[in-house]
Amino acid sequence: VGAGAWHEPSGRAKRNLGDCMTQTIPPREDYRPLGQRMLAAIMFTDVAGFSRLMGEHEERTMKAMARDLRLIMNLCEEAKGRVLKVMGDGVLGLFHSAVQAVECAREIQSQLAENARTLPVEEVLHHRIGIHLGDVYVHENEVMGEGVNIAARLQTEAPPGGICISQALHEVV
Repeated sequence: VGAGAWHEPSGRAKRNLGDCMTQTIPPREDYRPLGQRMLAAIMFTDVAGFSRLMGEHEERTMKAMARDLRLIMNLCEEAKGRVLKVMGDGVLGLFHSAVQAVECAREIQSQLAENARTLPVEEVLHHRIGIHLGDVYVHENEVMGEGVNIAARLQTEAPPGGICISQALHEVV
């Protein structure tokens, strides 16, 4: 049953409820589900080896992460994307355009690589990005659905400094 859909128990469920249920209560006529379902490009980023880096030198890693997060968030905004969450070493972003999501990811990796050339090697973080185009449910800064889960899995498949996209996204870019 989808979000906002009304589900009436089957005959079996009605029988199992016994005397507790004397009638099915219809939804309120003014009921509106919060948020909306939409087709969107979902982008996940994370840092390869983040836990190890934190164990080796927490303060240096946190400073590098803050630096890179500012860059990622600014580039997402420039690409007309929306950062929904920052989760430790990663970002969850939403784009209304698959092309904009891919261009943003490419620009993120390009600028991170360019910045790495001028940084001491111990201050360089290697980010992985996964992007999927799918149907999701969005409410304020929350996004849910199978599309989100797929994007998260794709990010784990990307090599450090790389981008992994789904077939669905590939077909439209």
